[in-house]
Order: sequence, then structure tokens, then C-alpha cells
Amino acid sequence: MKKSSYRITMAALVLFFNTICVKAGTFIDGLYYNFNKTEHTATLTYASYSFGGYSGDVVIPSQVVYEDETYDVVAISENCFTNCTNLTSVTIPASVTIVGSKYNGNSFYKCTGLKRVVLEDGENPILFKYDNDNGHTGPIFRHSQLESIYVGRDIEFESYSPFEEQTSLSDVIIGSCVTALPNDFICNSAVSEIILPNGLKSIGNNAFYYCKNLKKLIIPNSVTSIGSSLCSNSGVVEVYSGSGVETIPVGTFHYCSQLKTVCLGQNTKKIETSAFFGCTNLSKLYIFSDELMSVETLPETITTIYVPKPTRYATLLSGYNLDCLLSFNDSESFYTGDAPTLSYYNNTTIQDISYSIDGEYFNAGVYTNPIEVSFKYDSWGASIKIPATYTIKPAPLTIIANDVSRKYGEENPELTCSYFGFKNNETSADLKTLPTIETTATIESNVGTYPIIPYGAASQNYDITHERGTLTITKADQVIEWEQDFGEIEVGDIVELAAVSSADLPIRYAVTDESIAEIFTQSGKKHVEFLKEGNVSIRAYQDGNENYNEADRVSKSIKVLPQSGVESILTNGTTDIKVYNLNGSYISDSLEKLCPGFYIVRQGAKMKKVIIK
Repeated sequence: MKKSSYRITMAALVLFFNTICVKAGTFIDGLYYNFNKTEHTATLTYASYSFGGYSGDVVIPSQVVYEDETYDVVAISENCFTNCTNLTSVTIPASVTIVGSKYNGNSFYKCTGLKRVVLEDGENPILFKYDNDNGHTGPIFRHSQLESIYVGRDIEFESYSPFEEQTSLSDVIIGSCVTALPNDFICNSAVSEIILPNGLKSIGNNAFYYCKNLKKLIIPNSVTSIGSSLCSNSGVVEVYSGSGVETIPVGTFHYCSQLKTVCLGQNTKKIETSAFFGCTNLSKLYIFSDELMSVETLPETITTIYVPKPTRYATLLSGYNLDCLLSFNDSESFYTGDAPTLSYYNNTTIQDISYSIDGEYFNAGVYTNPIEVSFKYDSWGASIKIPATYTIKPAPLTIIANDVSRKYGEENPELTCSYFGFKNNETSADLKTLPTIETTATIESNVGTYPIIPYGAASQNYDITHERGTLTITKADQVIEWEQDFGEIEVGDIVELAAVSSADLPIRYAVTDESIAEIFTQSGKKHVEFLKEGNVSIRAYQDGNENYNEADRVSKSIKVLPQSGVESILTNGTTDIKVYNLNGSYISDSLEKLCPGFYIVRQGAKMKKVIIK
């Protein structure tokens, strides 16, 4: 019964493989594949004996077309490249996720001519099996002498890192898709330089162990963990640990006898036992962190440890001479509206240094606040706060009252100021208190100059000087207004002259012919007496004074007619008359009953000299 059962099982398996798998080792474009029709996947497999094995530079495609169907190439079988001694390079696409079988990874067994391996960029990790030669196990490429590798994605392995113990490996490039480097990544290789990409998050134990040619290691800020014995027994001289690394594990730089410069990132919290054991050339340690809480051991060769603030580590690092990574010099500067320029003394080996001061500390004042300082070396950087003391003095600002002028009798114009010394495009709106501007001149002030006085402006950021301006009052213009009518003037008429100045200044008069008209003053008023017939002009003048300019002259042209007698007054349609004697004394409101003689008769504004016989 058991044998019958076995036969049935074997028959079923044969039927299964005939259904799922096409014939082994199908040759397409120079490579052999096995196909899984159900999953539409392909596995690169070993060459047939008649083919003679793979050689030269092999580039594995991510897809292959068979019988009009497209298959994703997802694996490299065990023994695929076994004894391919003429194989020089292999490029593995991102679609391949496993190299080797479930039980061993003799995929590159005795590929003694293989020099270069390329793992194309991809998001999915690739799993490498180990080499197993009759019970003797080791890395999958242990029979090769690799010189160059490109790693474009994360690597997983069983027992052995595929690239460890490659003593000829000198060219290692890590792509931007890689997030983790495995344990023993390229230990005991000949690499002299390696650039770790931003985006890398972890580095395994012994990743660069015994890399004697490696001189510098820069761990990017994206890395959050590093393994123990990371660089132990290597030739590293300079190490820069990024801000993501909090713990320096056991034996990280164990017996790195050439190590001289170590810069620990800004979030370093712990240094474990023997992290720097045997680093006999390490005399200075640079800790760019205020977070360090635990230090188990440090080499006795260290003479000085440089930290952001020595007082912070006075207890934790009490057995060591402590100094500042960078010391700001006490400084004074004038307000500029921008960050002040500070000088400093740099104790580190890093020369690319910048600092940042918050805008609230740009104003005038005395400051003792710590300043954010950024250190940058190649792709490494740290940003920490360093104590500083500095003074920003108020900048000089001059406020000058603007000169203005006006004419006599006008209101004062608006008084303004000009500002000299504002910084950073600031204006008077940035002052705490605006200036008050005054002048001693009033609307009644005479022609002359008067001070314009600014005062009272205030600002935290400016040392303010007020300077006076000048208000100049100039003479006002005036005009002569003379609406008087001189029509029908007769000989003997006497007329009170009625020209007025807009400035209310006295008017003087002149006639062109004094034989026809004569100007005289009576009771403080100017009059003109017409003496004979003819044409005459009377001119009005106002010469101005200390506050007014001379007025333009105004003239009246008059034709003097013959005297018509008293009867003309009496028949002029009005009895509103006044009679005076020649000395100006009032006599009567009527011409009747007057004694013969000379009189002056006024009718309205018009006067006439008459004779009563």
C-alpha cells in the first residue's frame, strides 16, 4: 500500500511540473531561463553543457518574452554561474529578489574572473544565499576577486554578507535607494573612500571592519543606528558621525590606531565601552552635542575634549580638559536692522561655519543668549547653540526740520522733517515716538526768519539728534482798490480821495498837472480840488513797508468842466447839502440867508467851492 501511494504522489508531481514549468534552461538572447507560467516569472538558470557557460559582461534583463508572454525575471538559481571563470561582470536588475536556492547559493561558485557586480536601484531588498562547497560555507562571491560594486538597494543574506572579505574591492558606490547596510558589509576590503547617501538609516556591525585603506567616514544625518565594531581595526583617520546617531556602540572604532579626528553629531547621547579603545593617535575629541548623558570609557591619549558648553560637561567629563568648540568674542556694533557680525575663535578642524541670530535679537541692547551655530564638512553637518555676549548700540539718526517759507499774514504751512540714518529700509513709522515740530512764528509775526524746532523723537535702535530748520516770512503783496467815479467834475469841485490798500496802508496821491488839480489834506484825509478846466490824471501809490511789497500804481483820468454855479447844486435833485466856510467849519444845511462870500458846499461825497454874491 505504501509503494502504491508513493507512485500516485510522484505521478501527481510530474503532472504538476508539466503544467507549471516550461522545459528547463530555455535559451533566449544569450541567457537561460526557467519559467513559471502561473506567476509569469522567470529564473535565470545555468547554461547547458553544450553552451559552455556564461562569460564577459552579463546584463540580466528585468523582463523576458517567451512564446508571446512577458515574464518578470525574479531570481538567479543556484549554480547559475558555477565555474563561469570567464564571467567578468554581472548586472542584476531590481526585479531579482533572490540569488541562490532555498538550500544554498552556489550561484557564483568558482567565478574567479568576476570583477564587478551591479545591483540596480530598487525598492525591494535582494536576498543572497551563501556558498556551500561540500560543507565548507562562505560568502556567495568568495571565489571571485571583486574590484567594483554598485549597490542600488538593500541587501539581505544568510550567514555571510555577499561582499565581505573581498580584499581587492576598492570601488564601492551606494545608491540613493539604499536604507540599510548589512553586518560585515564590505569588511576586509580595499576600499579607500565611500560616500554614504542621505536616506541611509542604519549601518550593521563590522560593516567596515579591517578596511585598512579607508581614511575617512562621513555618516549622514539620516542614519539613526550604527553597529558595534563598525570600523574596528580599519585605517580610518577622520570620522564624522551624523545628528541621527545617538549611541556610539561597543568597539565602534576599536584599534583604529590612525584615527585623529572624531566629530560626534549633535544628538549623541551615549558612548559605550571600548568605542575608542586602542585609538592611540586620538588626542582631541569633538562632541557637537548637548545631549550626552553617558560615557563609559575614553582613551587616555585624549588631552582635550571640545564641547558646546564646558560647564555642561564639568561633571560627566571631569577627568578631561574641556574647551569650547567655538568661542564668540565679546563685541560691540551699531544697529543695522540685520544680524550683527560677530567674530569668534574656532577650535575645531571644520572651517565651514555659519551662525544664525533670531530677528528679535537684532535690536539695540546687550545680549547674553546662546547663538545657533552650524558646522559643515562635506556632507556632514551639526547645528548647536554656543554661548555669546554682544552689544548692539543704537545707530545715529539725524532729524532735520525742513526749511519752509510763507508770506506775511498767512497761516504757517505744515512743518515736516527729513531723516538721515535709517537702516534696513526703515522709516519714521518704525520710531517709538515721532518728533514734535514747532515754530515761534505766528500769523501776526513780521517778515523775518524764525526757528523750526523738532524734538521728542524716540527709538530703541537709534541715537537721535534733532536739528532746527528755518521758517522764512516774506513780504506780502498788496493792491490798491479805487472804485471812485470822477464823472462830471467841474472847476471848483473838491473831492475826498477814496483809494484804499488791501494791506490797509495809507495811500499817497499825485496829479499830472497841478495847475488843474491840487491834492491837499484836511482833517487827516486826502482831497483834490479842481482849479480850472482841462484834462488831468490822479495817481494813487502805496510804497509798502517792512511787511508788504509796493503796490502797483492806479490812475484816474479826469476831464474838468467849467463851473456851473450854485444853481447847479440846488437843481441837482437833492437838498442833502452841507455848507462850510473855507477853513472847514460847518455853517448850515442851506444856502439861503448866507452872507456873500466864498463857501464850500458838500453834496454827498462831492464838494464844490462857490461864491455867494
